[in-house]
Amino acid sequence: MKKIILAISVLVCLTGAGRAEQARLPDGQAAKWENINNGIDEIDLRTVAVNPNNPDLVYAGSSRSIFKSADGGKTWQKAYMVRGTDTAVNAICFDPRNADIVYAGTQNGLYKSADNGASWKDVFAGLSQREKDVRHILVQNSDPNKIYATTGNGLFYSGGSGGMWNRLPNILARQTINFIAQDPVDPNIVYAAANTGIFKSLDGGSTFERVFMVTAQTDETDSEETSQDSNTDENATYSNKMPICIAIDTLNKEKIYAGTNNGVLISSDSGKSWTALTRIGLTNRRITALISMSDSSLYAATKGGVFKIGRDFGKWEELYDGLTSKDIRYLAWADSGKTLFCATSRGLFKMRVNDSADSSTAQNAFSADKETQKLLAKFNAEPGIQQIQETAVKYAEVHKEKITEWRKSAKRKAMLPKVSVGIDESEGDYYYGGTWKGREGDTGWDLSLTWDLGELIWNNDQTNIDVRSRLLVQLRDDILNEVTKLYFERRRLQIELLTNPPANLQHRLDKELRLQELTAGVDALTGGWFSKSLKTAAD
Repeated sequence: MKKIILAISVLVCLTGAGRAEQARLPDGQAAKWENINNGIDEIDLRTVAVNPNNPDLVYAGSSRSIFKSADGGKTWQKAYMVRGTDTAVNAICFDPRNADIVYAGTQNGLYKSADNGASWKDVFAGLSQREKDVRHILVQNSDPNKIYATTGNGLFYSGGSGGMWNRLPNILARQTINFIAQDPVDPNIVYAAANTGIFKSLDGGSTFERVFMVTAQTDETDSEETSQDSNTDENATYSNKMPICIAIDTLNKEKIYAGTNNGVLISSDSGKSWTALTRIGLTNRRITALISMSDSSLYAATKGGVFKIGRDFGKWEELYDGLTSKDIRYLAWADSGKTLFCATSRGLFKMRVNDSADSSTAQNAFSADKETQKLLAKFNAEPGIQQIQETAVKYAEVHKEKITEWRKSAKRKAMLPKVSVGIDESEGDYYYGGTWKGREGDTGWDLSLTWDLGELIWNNDQTNIDVRSRLLVQLRDDILNEVTKLYFERRRLQIELLTNPPANLQHRLDKELRLQELTAGVDALTGGWFSKSLKTAAD
């Protein structure tokens, strides 16, 4: 199945259907990320939040501090430094009815400020370290006094603005809860993402039922999964479909998205059934945050960049321009969904989003148009994608022949006998004519050969080979996906520089540096072969 998916992905890239363009602003200029770290002295950021009623009021959380901006992210000041050893700020949440009240969930409990960040107090700290690890926060829209805190050991709620806290009983009692989201139209509908699945509440979060289940085993299929009850094992290793985050569609509340370690799941019937969203263009499947924006698009933060997909769900496009970090931790929107913020391992960035942008309208650069073919002919001397893929696989030593050789070696080993060598030494008295003369020793050797004919059919080495082969196939797919993505992104940038070169010198330099970065990326995956080939072609 993986080979078929890979072949389809490569074919889509070659035909242009899987190509993605950088989002563009209404004036025709490409949307670009802006670094907004002025005043932030800890660039390892974990989260960002924008006040829904005041887009100028922005908070960001790092590995140990909370930062505040009163001018939309132009300048920042440190609002609070978390005490203790586990200090990472995981989540920030505003009170929807009072802009002065803000909550910060950290690895060391939940903090609250009632004076717009001037002072903070600890309002929740669990009994264990897992309970102290607050992953996400929800302040009820209909009742701002009711607050939910998701932790590494259950879902807790307070009915008094962070006063007395209780653990939600039953199904979510001892689970790791990663995320909680409330329907913006119907406050009674609440979704929670846990290690064992997705849960839904119809009574404002008082009780939950499971609507998507993750089993405690490896699951690499994309088949639809349904709810069923099971005992929770907090030490279990769950499948790669473990939900990390949830987003409710801004235009259709029945459409729910769930980000996992292996892509995005979608439900079009309020969580009753789930399917996998397309992965075409999504070069990194480890989703860390999702956000549904007013421009009719879904945005995903991953460990490999920020990606966007239109409502046609045709393909993902990467929003890379100006973004110097690949490790994206969180997304937040402002200005009625026209501005996007992202917290990364290298600071905070924001981008002005084009309301009219639609990734499905990308021009097909691989059509039969003569002008297009003439333009593409300029790159005929450069190595093709198939040649680059083969070189990358060979350099990483993840070619399929390696698995075949493993299996052959296992069979050859089964044909060889087990050899046993023994030595038998004996010693006794020696008499001659009834008279004892001394002692005499005798040494004997034996050699045995045995075959286990059953191992010709199956032996224990096959099990080890199966495990190694799965890891090898996954690694090969990752390498092929990465090198394919870099190759076509580089080609699109080459074409852009030829057909629409920036008039601004700084923009031109940015594009040229990006081209060198992409070239270096392909070069790294091919062990320097790509740059040598380009030099040969130039000569």
